[in-house]
Amino acid sequence: MSRHSLPTSSTAALGREPWAREGWRRLRLGAVVLAAVLAAGALSSRPAHATGELTYPFPTLYGVSCPSTSLCVAVDKLSHADISTDPTAVTPTWTGSAIVGLLDPTAVSCASTALCVAVDSTGRAGISTNPASENPTWSVAQMGGDMSFTRGVSCPSMSLCVVVAYNGNVAVTTNPTAGSPTWRVAPLDDQAHLDGVSCVSTSLCVAVDSRGDALISTNPTADSPAWSAPASIDSTELTGISCPATSLCVATDAAGRTVRSANPAAAIPAWTPPTPTGSASLSDISCPAATLCVGVGGQDVTPVSSTDPTEAAPAWRIGPGFRFGHAEGAPPAVSCASTSLCVVVNRQEAITSTNPLAADPTWSAPTPIVELRAGTASLRGSPATVGPTLTFGLNCVGEWIEECRGAATITATERLARNGRTVTGVTAAAKRARHRAVVIGRATFATGLAGNGKRYTFKVALNSTGRHLLAKFKRLPATLSVTAVAREFRVPAKTIRVATSVVTFRARSARARRI
Repeated sequence: MSRHSLPTSSTAALGREPWAREGWRRLRLGAVVLAAVLAAGALSSRPAHATGELTYPFPTLYGVSCPSTSLCVAVDKLSHADISTDPTAVTPTWTGSAIVGLLDPTAVSCASTALCVAVDSTGRAGISTNPASENPTWSVAQMGGDMSFTRGVSCPSMSLCVVVAYNGNVAVTTNPTAGSPTWRVAPLDDQAHLDGVSCVSTSLCVAVDSRGDALISTNPTADSPAWSAPASIDSTELTGISCPATSLCVATDAAGRTVRSANPAAAIPAWTPPTPTGSASLSDISCPAATLCVGVGGQDVTPVSSTDPTEAAPAWRIGPGFRFGHAEGAPPAVSCASTSLCVVVNRQEAITSTNPLAADPTWSAPTPIVELRAGTASLRGSPATVGPTLTFGLNCVGEWIEECRGAATITATERLARNGRTVTGVTAAAKRARHRAVVIGRATFATGLAGNGKRYTFKVALNSTGRHLLAKFKRLPATLSVTAVAREFRVPAKTIRVATSVVTFRARSARARRI
């Protein structure tokens, strides 16, 4: 999952394992195949009229970075930066900013309101030098080398950003704000996968890995930075690390414990034994100062905090558990801008605390922060008829439409004789008395995975009433109505009429039927 790191405390990126990513790719491929089959014209002919809907996958949040109390930036599965410039407000405002070119972001780190760097699973970095503006701009480029499955990024200043990857490689840039930043990629850990990195300044960076090792550099800005060999500091996988100063680094492990060092820049740093926090597991930690560390983890997201992390036996307070909206998602991530603001993100929601130093910190209720525009559906071209069959094209457009679902109904108007029973003709719509509307064709459709915009072709056949009228009058004017529901995942569905179009069915000649 993606993680964000503060300029002084970089959180670890608990990215999905490669096997999990491959599973997602296969699932998406299977859905695309299903969509292709349905797009060829698969329609159900259930007689009941049903509205349609556009649904979306839950846009999982992968991390958050709050460089100050006036800016927090999260990244989500849809390659958005979800940004708040008032995170301390009672009801913070979050807006989405598309990072075009970034695929499946995994982590983000903001050095200040003038620099944010997001990284993705394909080795790309998206950089913004105006993340706090009304319309942030992002430049995206490959870091070079093999930096696939990035797990963490830390930008302690405008002159340093460090990224670690699952395969043990590290990428460093000393000019992240340049038009084309220079990244130096090098192997760092060939024994395990790297899980996170935290850089205090240009004089200290600490990375942690899945074997419980720490790797340290005191010259990360050098042309060829020197990193220590992996040193075991825990028997369990380390999941995150935060270093607020050169005199304190705190790492978390998968068993809900912390490991601390008061001299991480020393030639041979001393680390405490793993210390329980009361949490069953921890996935991330943020320490904005030596007087506050906040960790998060668990299915019921439970913040734990300590106001004395430098003590020999720090006390950890367990906060309330929060059940975030959707059952699936990345492990929670946390970022504390200071001792007066901490933000936790998970799935597609966030919780905030403006008093994390308090004996009993107050946390807001989970609030959705991912801005997802509703999808649209529209007819493509003009419907066409061949004998008793109507064909129409449909465009389904959205940021990521999981399914495009709707209904098509064909109606005609019978012109009745004075007795009110005999049908003497048909029209597309009623014009005067003694007209009766009848349904002559109806079908529902579902496309499967639609991605961010797909085109589909569907067919609707006349029912027995329609076939009878066509056989009797040879020419059958009618009205096609297509309906759908554009629904964004946290907003009530709203039925919309996609289109209404007049069509005409014509009976095939006897010669055409023989052919």
